[in-house]
Amino acid sequence: ATVAESTATLSRMRQVADMIRGQEVDKALGILRFSTRHSSRDLEKLLLSAIAAAVASSDNSTNANPG
Repeated sequence: ATVAESTATLSRMRQVADMIRGQEVDKALGILRFSTRHSSRDLEKLLLSAIAAAVASSDNSTNANPG
């Protein structure tokens, strides 16, 4: 997943990414939702997109091999 059109600078995005790196998904989403940094909104969308892609990918691989 990538961020297409963000007005935040790379260094500010990196600061927010460093805050959530290594956290569990629920905790990372909570940090992003309550952060006052503008780039946290962009990273929240990115994280939600990555989660959706991972779920879709695991669903597709589960359906491809019906066991």
